[in-house]
Amino acid sequence: MVMLEKLQAKWEKHGIMVRWMQRFFQYLDRFYVEINSLTPLALQGLKIFKSVIFHPLTTNISFSVLNAIQRERNEELVDVDLLKKTIEIYLNLSNDKLQQDNLNCIKNLEDRIIEQTKNYYI
Repeated sequence: MVMLEKLQAKWEKHGIMVRWMQRFFQYLDRFYVEINSLTPLALQGLKIFKSVIFHPLTTNISFSVLNAIQRERNEELVDVDLLKKTIEIYLNLSNDKLQQDNLNCIKNLEDRIIEQTKNYYI
């Protein structure tokens, strides 16, 4: 769960930084980026977070999520709010516009959760 807490903290800090950069470069983002068909700042920020922080740790993050789900099924106390926020990170990074690397992270996590659920109930 420590990894998920650190991921959540990085995600929140990254979101704050992107919002401030959007405000600071609002004119450029609205006109220059659009005229030259470049990637908007918010989307570029998501791509950077995904490639630098999320992608290298995807297997560890997925393992932590699956472990937390398994612990919750075994009636142990789990931070469900943290788990929910981590799934939201997966959803945000599974945006169709971010699929440049053919890594559909939410689909991979779904498949692993379904497999774990089948094993749990069989």
